[in-house]
Amino acid sequence: MFLSPACVAPKGSNQLPEHPTQESILGAANPHNKLTPEAFAQYSSTVRSTAAYGVTSLLAQHSLTAIIGPTDSRMAGIAAAAGFPIGNVPLGFADGMNGRAIGLSVIAGPGDENNILRVMAAWEISLPGAREAPKLLAGWGK
Repeated sequence: MFLSPACVAPKGSNQLPEHPTQESILGAANPHNKLTPEAFAQYSSTVRSTAAYGVTSLLAQHSLTAIIGPTDSRMAGIAAAAGFPIGNVPLGFADGMNGRAIGLSVIAGPGDENNILRVMAAWEISLPGAREAPKLLAGWGK
């Protein structure tokens, strides 16, 4: 078994499971450990329910309609694991970082894409022209 039983929250529980231990990671790397389809389904379900519980709890606890954070964070992985919608708001290009594109990610609850679009539209209205490419990239490929 890859994860200890303590890593899986009891079904119907509002408690988050424990973090896996180093032994769980080493066990997963062992080629002799075979993950059965049933165990895979159980772990997939645990990941999805844990991510969904975390996002919905945060939204509810703070009366939020969306969660906003940097695009280069773990937000996309959390949204994907939970099966929740996520949008990216391009902010522009970082000066002094070779024109690296920067942005924000917006997560909303299940079926709540309209709130993501509202956040993105408000951002666009508030900061028009914020996404101009740096001079080095302007005209690239023309």
